[in-house]
Parts: sequence; C-alpha cells; structure tokens
Amino acid sequence: MTTKIPTGPLGAKGANPVQHTARLQGRRIYTEATVPVAAAADDVVAALVEPWTWWKGGRVSGFERREDGGCRFVLWPAWLRLPARVGIELAAPRRGEEDGKTVLEARFFADFDGPGRYEVAQAPHGSVLHAVWEGVAIRGPTSLVPRMVLFFHVRSESGTLPFPLPRGTGYPGLLAHLEGRA
Repeated sequence: MTTKIPTGPLGAKGANPVQHTARLQGRRIYTEATVPVAAAADDVVAALVEPWTWWKGGRVSGFERREDGGCRFVLWPAWLRLPARVGIELAAPRRGEEDGKTVLEARFFADFDGPGRYEVAQAPHGSVLHAVWEGVAIRGPTSLVPRMVLFFHVRSESGTLPFPLPRGTGYPGLLAHLEGRA
C-alpha cells in the first residue's frame, strides 16, 4: 500500500512544496518525492551532479566525479544528529528521446542499499524533480527500526525534521539554491 506522507509546513512562508508517497516493505523503502522547481531542468540536473552543498544541516563527504559525467558521495543528512549515512552513486544524466525527461539512475550504499533514480522534466513554470527510492534496503543498526527510518527519510528530504534536528534540510535547500535564495 502506498501512503501520501504529510510533511507539514516548512515555515511562515506557506506549505511545503515537497510531496511524498512512501511505503515500507519489510526493511525496504519505496518513496517518491515530487518537487516543483522554479528553475530550468538543466539547472536542476547540474545541481544533482555537483556536491550537494545545498543540503542544509547535512554534510557531503568523499565526493568523486566520474569520467562518464556521474558522481559518487556520502550524504550525512543531519550531520552530528542522525546516525544514518546515505551513499549515493549517480550515473551520467540521460535524456529521453520521446519525453525529454532527464534521468539519473542511482545506486544507494553505506547505511542503505538499493536502486533509485532522479527524474527531471521541464514544466510550464520551471521543472519538476522526482526522486525515487525503489526498494532500498535499510542496513546497520537502524535496520531494527524501519518505520522510524522511513519517517526520518521523508522528513529529511522535506526539510521538516522534528526538534532538535535541523529544519530546511533536503529539497527545500535545493529550491533556495536554484531560485536564488541561498
């Protein structure tokens, strides 16, 4: 069963634009974050293959650019506060011939293991990012609490982590970066 996850407001400026669907199957996470961005699709793709300095409250380590145009790094989504490390390996961006959508195939590692992808499509007022986890297994000590991991994953991407964790993490930082508010 897929559930729409309410992420709540990000702050006084209005509702959080990041929407999620999520489900947990055993210790595997299936999510899709949909993020409308007031920037060109090519700018979103470029931000995904650069170090994710736009991810507020977190830290990127071991960033490596691959010769094929992809990259590999470890994201600490809430540095010094959450024990989870998300290793991300992105393939070179590939643009679809028929739909014009750019896809970056992903492989997650470190405290997670499994496939995903980032899809970026041009939209009337910018673009739309779909970040997908396709049955990513939870590994390590956090695998004992899969529902909690799913909760923190969705909230981290949405920038709505509960106190005392940092707010504004995840895709809201990307929006601010691309829309000139960083």
